[in-house]
Amino acid sequence: MPAPKSQDICELIVAKYIEEGLPQETIARHVGCCLKTVSQTLKRFREGQQLVLKGRTGCKHSNRQFNEETLAELKQLLFEDDALYLDELRDLLELRTGLCTSISGVQRALEELNITRKQLTTRARESDPYRRAVYASRMFNCYQLPHFIFIDESSADQRPCDRLWSTYYIRVDAICAADMINFAKDNLVPVMRPFANAQSVLVLDNCRIHHDEEFQQILKQHGMRVEFWPPYSPQLNPIELAWGKMKSILRRWSSNLAEVGMTQKQALAWALQQVTPEDCRSYILSCGSLYDGHSTCLYSE
Repeated sequence: MPAPKSQDICELIVAKYIEEGLPQETIARHVGCCLKTVSQTLKRFREGQQLVLKGRTGCKHSNRQFNEETLAELKQLLFEDDALYLDELRDLLELRTGLCTSISGVQRALEELNITRKQLTTRARESDPYRRAVYASRMFNCYQLPHFIFIDESSADQRPCDRLWSTYYIRVDAICAADMINFAKDNLVPVMRPFANAQSVLVLDNCRIHHDEEFQQILKQHGMRVEFWPPYSPQLNPIELAWGKMKSILRRWSSNLAEVGMTQKQALAWALQQVTPEDCRSYILSCGSLYDGHSTCLYSE
């Protein structure tokens, strides 16, 4: 029988599952253990059991229960800064109360306090259910999953988001139609194929620059198709979830990346590499029933 994994590895598994929402297969690859270890660790966590089997060395007081004082201190920490991560809460608790606990212990304490990191999501009033249904029917009946290429634009700014003062009338240029035309020539045409081959249908939002006639004509001249998802319906494009993971990683590790001397472009490239094929499969399936009928393609491509 193999030796049980260390406390640090088990806590890392739980942290990646809770904070990053990674699939178990991805966690196993990142941590360097087998899928069974990840599954058993998460099962013990959900059942409130010790993450490390009895007899392993670890934190001397890792089984110490939270009392009213430490629970109150945990609530106070979140009141002072509700953006703290689990490992930061654990370290601050030890500093203030002397309680040496684990990441999973902090998570269970938060559950006991009925505190969750989940946020309410809203959908725009302008979102039209009928147009979404028509779109879903067309995408499901006319195409197969390998046909699709999803694109979107995003940006990053090194300046703090709470910055108040700025130079009058100086702005950063956004992506324009000319940029999209060059992107189509240099990046899309070389990798896309005529319909109905794989990678022949471009899926994107209703941004004005995407409706540029020259941009669309370049793609159509090469036999490709362009599909726009319904207005105010970003939940239908899985690439939005990929952006979300990248941005959360950059927020979490921004100070560490700066310390090792990473430039902004290097940090963006590193964050992009953290979006794995397994993540992309999950993002596509999370779009709802739109792609469920093609889910078998996700594991054959």
